[in-house]
Amino acid sequence: MRINLFILSLLIFSSCTKTNTLPYEEESKVRIKSFQIVNSADQIPVSINHQSGIITATIPPGIYLSAIEPKIELEDGNELKSGSDTLITNLQDYFINGRKIEYPITHKNGGKKTYLLEITTHQPPLNFLEITLDPKNPMTYDQSRPHINNMLFINNKNGAYPYSNNYELDLTLGKASLVDEKGKEYPFTVVMSATPEGNPRSQIILNLNQIEGRFDDNGYHKTPPAGLYWVKIRYYDREEKLKNPIKITY
Repeated sequence: MRINLFILSLLIFSSCTKTNTLPYEEESKVRIKSFQIVNSADQIPVSINHQSGIITATIPPGIYLSAIEPKIELEDGNELKSGSDTLITNLQDYFINGRKIEYPITHKNGGKKTYLLEITTHQPPLNFLEITLDPKNPMTYDQSRPHINNMLFINNKNGAYPYSNNYELDLTLGKASLVDEKGKEYPFTVVMSATPEGNPRSQIILNLNQIEGRFDDNGYHKTPPAGLYWVKIRYYDREEKLKNPIKITY
């Protein structure tokens, strides 16, 4: 009886050992060998954690990409899901909404693993000067005359960061909105950014007539309504809301 029990315990131990090691051996073959970002003249550092399945791409300061084109090399015997290595567009949406970017891999022996791409940046924070210096006396803009363009010039304390000498007339990198006292946002349809000649500070330039709903096929509307508003600006993956409000009247 003792001999039989000894043999039985050996069989159980042997079985447990095989069960525990097989998944490790299978999964170790399902790997991404390298991951590179090839649509930038500057090198974008990338690290791969095979244990967690996290690929981390870190965009250095001063580099602004609106899209990322990956080049992926797999270990032998692996296949990447078709279409996974396509161009990653609209990085603003990624930074705002945090959508998942996944790379599912299958090995010829049947093993599967999904890597997740995380994109981070080392851009400095935004640091704007206030439009309204005294919060008790907000800067006032009369929007009752639609043919008058009331402009907001918002200077950045950080010198020329992060804008170029060219005006940016799209929303690829910059976004802005007015936020009312209840938190409702009124987005601008155009965000201009520039470093004007002779001005040591970069600027965000906003036109109060370029707010969604201000004009349509039926003409002019009182949008946003009269009241106090805070300017919120997002550039790339950084966001700041001015502390002091402005006032809109009609």
